[in-house]
Amino acid sequence: MKDKLKILHLEDLPADAELVERELKKGNLNFEKLVVANRSDFQKALIEFQPQLILSDHSLPSFNSIEALEIVRSSGINIPFILITATVSEEFAVSVIQQGAEDYILKDNLYRLPSAITQAMDKKFDQLAKLKAETELTIAHERLLFHLENSPLGYIEWDSQLMVRSMSKKAEEIFGWNKQEFNTNRQTGFSPVYLTDQPEIFKMQEELLDGTVKSIKIQYRSYTKSGKIIWCEWFNSVLKNPDGKVITVLSLVQDITDQKKSEEALVNNELRFREFFETAPEALFVLDPSTRKFVDYNDNALRLLKCSGPELLQKTMESISRTIGSENTDSKFITEENILRTMNNEHPVFELVVIDSYGIEIYCEFRLNVLTNNQRPLIRASVLDITERVLLEGKLAEIRIKKQIEITEAIITAQERERSFLGEELHDNINQVLATSKLYLDRAIASPHLRDDLMTSSRNYIYDAMEEIRKLSKSLLPPSLGEITLLEAVTEMIDNLHRVNKINFIKAWYNFDESVLNEKQSLGIFRILQEQLNNVIKHARAKNVIIGLSEKENKIQLQIKDDGVGFELTEKRKGIGLKNIASRTELLNGELIINSSPGNGFELLVNIDL
Repeated sequence: MKDKLKILHLEDLPADAELVERELKKGNLNFEKLVVANRSDFQKALIEFQPQLILSDHSLPSFNSIEALEIVRSSGINIPFILITATVSEEFAVSVIQQGAEDYILKDNLYRLPSAITQAMDKKFDQLAKLKAETELTIAHERLLFHLENSPLGYIEWDSQLMVRSMSKKAEEIFGWNKQEFNTNRQTGFSPVYLTDQPEIFKMQEELLDGTVKSIKIQYRSYTKSGKIIWCEWFNSVLKNPDGKVITVLSLVQDITDQKKSEEALVNNELRFREFFETAPEALFVLDPSTRKFVDYNDNALRLLKCSGPELLQKTMESISRTIGSENTDSKFITEENILRTMNNEHPVFELVVIDSYGIEIYCEFRLNVLTNNQRPLIRASVLDITERVLLEGKLAEIRIKKQIEITEAIITAQERERSFLGEELHDNINQVLATSKLYLDRAIASPHLRDDLMTSSRNYIYDAMEEIRKLSKSLLPPSLGEITLLEAVTEMIDNLHRVNKINFIKAWYNFDESVLNEKQSLGIFRILQEQLNNVIKHARAKNVIIGLSEKENKIQLQIKDDGVGFELTEKRKGIGLKNIASRTELLNGELIINSSPGNGFELLVNIDL
């Protein structure tokens, strides 16, 4: 389209309008677009902007596409109207088309928009050209009923020597010559017929005059008096006397130059469609819905199936495909269902496994559309190879399953370790304290004179056991945000560790507001910190540990850095501490970064996206 296409876009969301603008530019359309968002601006734009095409969202705050379509049609404006909307029902889509919309495009399928616009405008131009040609023929037919003198068809009556006996004013208008000038031209040997068309015309004249034919219709080019070349259609008939001698030849003629131009435009449109068909990046097939056989294809279709054209024309959709996930199951049911949907003005998209001539299976996405510019209904199948995407999705699924197994294993291992720790504490510490208390109680029962001292000692041991249980419970249970904040829980944990270790703990809170964290995130950070500090105490031989919490660029960062012995990151570790930390970080959708080398300490960073 050389001239700019004026597009009126009814849309209230700037983001959606921008997406449409982007797709139009990607489609290399030459256009000028005006975006409006309400009824009054829409009605005003129809008059002042004078669009050639309307794109409309379905639902606006106080206006919708059905109302917009009614305004356009009731105003007598005959321009294509394309609906751009989110997912709609089949009934609604059919209803919109029935009410006069050219097409509808789903917002998640906007890549179809440029081709839909091209098809709509081509169809509009075709309709205008066809309407113009049909109107001319209709007018010619009706006026033929009037006196030939007033007919839009020029008529010329020739004698047996093809000299003009009479002609209408219309014939004079068409060619610019009058009766006398026509005869003068013939006497001087000048022919108004276009040079390359003359042999055919001379042959026709001979056939008319010798009686070979009684009437004949022919189209050829002629020169007018001004030198202009025009296409004319002639209806010639011969009048003979009873002896069979030619008396006159009557010619009815009309100028069909505009019609020829329209036909040429239609041919050019067909050539443009064919060029698009052949140069499309995907494989394109055309099939007959009644036989399911292919009747046309592009080169990409042959490359996809690795076969020749004649071989392809013997195949059907079900013969080259099977359903995904079903070995040895043909696609007849899916094929028939989607062909039926296509013939009902739907645009189905579905996936099948295509099998090429060598038996290689290719995962493909099919898109079906009806080709309307044909004498019989045909279906175009656009087929895209999605094998790489399917294989990638399979690999991602395997990775997700593997990751889930690893997380589950880490959680189970942590639970078992906590159970083992709890059992050891109960058996080696608390159980011994309670056993001693029981011995004192037994001795107190047997020795009344020592009862007071023994009961006092027993009570102290029971109190020690209670304290041990309290500490043990506190280390196992998560901090309750209703009772204590995350920073308070971290501070308390550091203080408890400092009492029994000579490590210097340095707290560094920077721009940290824990109210932005949910309970899951707070508990996750606490457990990661608890796990890593346990690793530091057991393995690092560190003197100083920096614990940092900060917020930056909508992310929370936990930093745990020590000046211990460090280790080589490439070496395989036997413990599960870091594995548990990695699992907890993944559960928080966070990022884990570890920096360490022998003799240079260890740094652990956890970034959690808020």
